[in-house]
Amino acid sequence: METIRIIDHDGFTELCFDLPESRVNTLAARVLDEVERALTELARRPDLRGLLVTSAKPGCFIAGADIHEIEQIADAATGARLAARGQAILQGFAELPCPTVAAIDGAALGGGCELALACDWRVASDGPKTRIGLPEVQLGILPGFGGCYRMPRRVGLEQGLAMILGAKLLDGRHALKVGLVDGCIPQAIFRVEAERFLRACIQGVGKQRPPRKRSLRARLLEALPLGRKLVFAQARKGVMAKTHGHYPAALRALAVVEAAWSNPRPRAFEIEAHALGELAVSPECRALVALYFGAEQLKRESGVPGVAPTGRPVARAGVLGAGVMGGGIAQLIADREITVRMKDLEPRLVAPGVAAAHTLWRTAIDHHRLEPRDYRRRAACLTPTTTYHGFRHLDLVVEAVVERLGVKRALLAEVEREIRDDAIFATNTSSLPIHEIAAGAAYPERVIGLHFFNPVRRMVLVEVIPSQATSAATTLATVAFAKRLGKVPVVVADQPGFLVNRLLLPYLNEAALLLEEGSDVATLDALMVEFGMPMGPFTLMDAVGLDICQEVAGVLHGAFGERMRPSAILARMVETGRLGDKAGRGFYRGKGKKRRVDDTLYHDLGTRQREIGNRAAAVDRMVLAMVNEAARCLAEGVVASPLHLDMAMVLGTGFPPFRGGLLRDADRRGAQALCDRLAVLAQPHGERFTPAPLLIEMAAAARPFYPVG
Repeated sequence: METIRIIDHDGFTELCFDLPESRVNTLAARVLDEVERALTELARRPDLRGLLVTSAKPGCFIAGADIHEIEQIADAATGARLAARGQAILQGFAELPCPTVAAIDGAALGGGCELALACDWRVASDGPKTRIGLPEVQLGILPGFGGCYRMPRRVGLEQGLAMILGAKLLDGRHALKVGLVDGCIPQAIFRVEAERFLRACIQGVGKQRPPRKRSLRARLLEALPLGRKLVFAQARKGVMAKTHGHYPAALRALAVVEAAWSNPRPRAFEIEAHALGELAVSPECRALVALYFGAEQLKRESGVPGVAPTGRPVARAGVLGAGVMGGGIAQLIADREITVRMKDLEPRLVAPGVAAAHTLWRTAIDHHRLEPRDYRRRAACLTPTTTYHGFRHLDLVVEAVVERLGVKRALLAEVEREIRDDAIFATNTSSLPIHEIAAGAAYPERVIGLHFFNPVRRMVLVEVIPSQATSAATTLATVAFAKRLGKVPVVVADQPGFLVNRLLLPYLNEAALLLEEGSDVATLDALMVEFGMPMGPFTLMDAVGLDICQEVAGVLHGAFGERMRPSAILARMVETGRLGDKAGRGFYRGKGKKRRVDDTLYHDLGTRQREIGNRAAAVDRMVLAMVNEAARCLAEGVVASPLHLDMAMVLGTGFPPFRGGLLRDADRRGAQALCDRLAVLAQPHGERFTPAPLLIEMAAAARPFYPVG
């Protein structure tokens, strides 16, 4: 079956994309072959008056290149040839002897956006799935089918750089505002109006939207060599501040846009293709592509191996607790237009949760990410309450109260009297065993862990934790609910600390132990940011709260003994009221550029600050503490596979995506090298660095975490 259909209408021709047996259109190599044949045929037709480029896929125009083909690029020369071929084929749209209009109703990403840019005009629908942009840098490459040349010329240099370097995706309204498209049409009448737009273009009525009026400053910056130099310098500064140089694709894309701006199209295309070829075989691209496929796999999984998603979806939910976590969870549920009742003990406790939810929505309106009518509809889904009135109708209740086993048990017993027998009770505990919370429950098969991370609206990961008593139906429904909330759920075993906290606490604890030994807080934080973490360990502990870190550390110490013994630093911080950001005082004080290590910190902790002698060793101690515990988690079946573990660490802790995940990064060193290094660290630092049995087995068999090939 063919992907491209040429359909003749009265007065114009349609080129329709419809990739067989796929929910989306992609520009795979065979599809590009079809496009080339179709354009060759169209270019020869003397009766061709106008071309409308469409898609038969609901919610998708063209989703970009086939990522599998990017993964299979073996060398830079091959990658450059593939890019050059794509450029040449899409240039065929620009060279057709008639008006061409790309009718975008759905996702036009990467190569799909570049195809649209090669057309004379673009119209987009205002539908919720319409997203237009060039997200290639997120995969470690750059737009290679002409996007580095065409996008800045279409929307302006500064906006074009923001689109490419920031991988920005715009809906139809915003695409019209920046000049990326020439019309934004209500989805209900999109097809009719897109045809009318093309007919007007054919008749020469001048339907093309005038170039977006840019400010005098923007025009001068683009026109003057010194101005362009300033734009590129500022863009580079922004890239370095955001990536610290770890993502070469962004810097390379910046250089390509700069060269493309001052060169004719053929030379600009050569530069772009060459750069894509080199980036496609970089370690960073390989790592990011692996994470992309990992995310896609998790999206397909039901949460129960071998079982397809089944059962009734969650239509009505409840949240117990209106604090930071409870309020965030309730807002997220309402944001997906699911009816949710948020309960707390008193109106004064409920009010902040409601206010926080409305603040998030209003901020989204101010930043043009949400329409007022959508805000009103979502806000209507959130009902604050101090009683259980209406809970009998709920499908799922999320508990987000204080992290105390007795409190959670008592609350579960209370709630079970108020909800249906088949309703799910999901606890947002971060470390308490689910089976202990469910002890004494009337329906333990309906109790499950659903661990969100703070801030709820931004953190993509949720841990789904079934106990041995939890039914498969409960797990399936909870995983499906998490996906509907826009999260990536990872199912983990019901063990102390679950997965992310069990791996994160050894890392944080090792940083605290280094501080005990006299290392400097700011230096250790800087080392881990240089490694690629989004923030250093002490900044993270301040954000989480030192009291919470101490609680989780205590749970893990009780469960795993000496290797998880917490540093005395944590207790001292809490004793002296240094609880972190929420108290205005932790390892740091102040905000923004004024944020500094507290002057009295070292005196209060009784440590003597000195220069770190071996910085590489300090990084090894913090990172290998996680790797060693990760090997134990795999051996114990805490998580299903290395991929699930890596996805959880990237999405839950910000472990550097360009490294591909904790275990993929460990594979670069090799099991034997890891064991040797851990053994060296164990001599002065004790059993926490004794190589995990699984690592020893892997070293003996010369086996990596991930299969080769």
